[in-house]
Formats: sequence, C-alpha cells, structure tokens
Amino acid sequence: MKARSLNLLDLAIHKIDLLWGKYYYAQFEKSHIIDLITFRYSAFNNQIVEILAVQSHNQALMQIFTKEYSTKHKTKYFLRELNEITEANDIAFMNSCGFRRINRRYFFEFDTSQSTEKPDFKKQFAYLCRAYDKDDLESLIEIDEHCISLEHREFLVRNELFFESNFDKIYVICSSSDTNQIAAFIYKEELEISVVNIIAPIRFSDELENLLLAFAEYFIDFEKSDTKFIFAIDSNHKKLVDILKIKYPLLKTTQLLALEGNTRERSQNPAFNLNLAVNPSPTS
Repeated sequence: MKARSLNLLDLAIHKIDLLWGKYYYAQFEKSHIIDLITFRYSAFNNQIVEILAVQSHNQALMQIFTKEYSTKHKTKYFLRELNEITEANDIAFMNSCGFRRINRRYFFEFDTSQSTEKPDFKKQFAYLCRAYDKDDLESLIEIDEHCISLEHREFLVRNELFFESNFDKIYVICSSSDTNQIAAFIYKEELEISVVNIIAPIRFSDELENLLLAFAEYFIDFEKSDTKFIFAIDSNHKKLVDILKIKYPLLKTTQLLALEGNTRERSQNPAFNLNLAVNPSPTS
C-alpha cells in the first residue's frame, strides 16, 4: 500500500471537491484512494482538528491519523459532531476509536409568526439584544469559559481570534436597564441551515427563554422577510429540553465527540501497517 498527500492534481483526478480550509488524509492502493478522512483546523485554535467526514469505519486508519497529528503537529483535541439519530453508526465507530461525548446540542425551530400579536419584549422581559462591540470581548470570553468544563477549557474556549473573525455574527444579550451588564451571547453559525447558538452560563438556565425572546425581537427587526430561525442550546441547559419542546419543535440532537491528543495512550501499532501521508498543518 502506498500513500501521499493530496495535491490539486489528485483532487481533480479523483474528483474530490477543492474546498477552502479542508484537508485530506488518504490511503492509496494501486493509485486508487481506498480510504479518506476529511478534516479542518479550528478557526480559533490550530491545535484542534475538526473531523468532517470519514469514508469508511477503519479503526486502524483513525488511530494512525490521530497519532500522526498528536506527535507531529501537536494537535491537542480531535473533535467530531454527529446527529444522534441519523448518524448513530458513526457515533458508535468514533466511540470505538476512543472518542467520547463532551457535549450535546439541541436544535429547535422558533417561528415568530405563530403569535397573533408581537409582544413588546423589552417591556415584558429584563433583557434585550444588541450588536457585538469590541469592548464586550473580555466579558464574552469569561461567559464562554463558564460554559466549558474545567478539563477542556484551556483549548476549547473561544478566544479573541474567534470573536474578531465572527464579528458580524455575534449578538449580545444584556440587561435592558444597563447594556453593559451582559448575561449571554449568541453567535450565528452557517451549517446546512443558519443556526443561532445561545451561549449562557448554567446560572441563567431559568432565564434562557427570556434571553431567546430578546433575540427574537432583534431578529424580527433585521430579518424583514423571514419569520423563522433555528436556535441551539447545549448540555448546560439540558433540563430545559422537555420544557422547550412544548413550545418549539425539536429538530435534532447532536453529540460533540472528542479525543485528546495524548500519544502515550495510543502507542500501540495498528492491526496492520498502513503507509499514510497527510496534508501539512497550517503551522508547519
């Protein structure tokens, strides 16, 4: 078996889409790709690799991939997010490779047109939504830290680079009486559809729907032609899922799986030898 990094010619010959920011870890046999892992680096931490697709359930390939990137490129975490229902087999495979769930996300649909009257949320609730300002940076990073377990906080917390690169996709939920008192923030993520992620510490779980309604008012103002949006909450607020399901359709639940790049735990050789080549890391 032979292996090499995929270049532009390889992508054309093997009819693989050239996608910006994507990398390919390929196994070849007689000039044919027989297995492929597609991944990218986290937008705010190049020590985090996000696995996007796995062509086959090949434990040996996954083991070599994670070992290679742990040792040569100093990857701290490998992440993959999967749908609990439609990608159950993929979750089982990742579990068999040592990946463990560190979070869940629950995706709901909010329809602003369901109410016959548009309530004045600013008067009804204690929160309002406003645009992100650079002066908010320190507070938002602190909020994000409180939403991540201490074990994973060092590498998974969103840093200054994240907020700079997503400046126009971030919204701040603050006190309606003092806009400098920040309770939570929301960032808009482009997946198959646009999703607004509510990032709020667990102490705000009981206020989460009020935070959501504050954003809904803002959404109605700037999305003149749309009446629906998808919002996501994570495991910090899992006790609210059954309550929210009564008012908002639950569209899907995903699991965020992680493997720490600890080479000492993966020092054994795989079941068979694969000579693999990888795309260089952005820092190499």
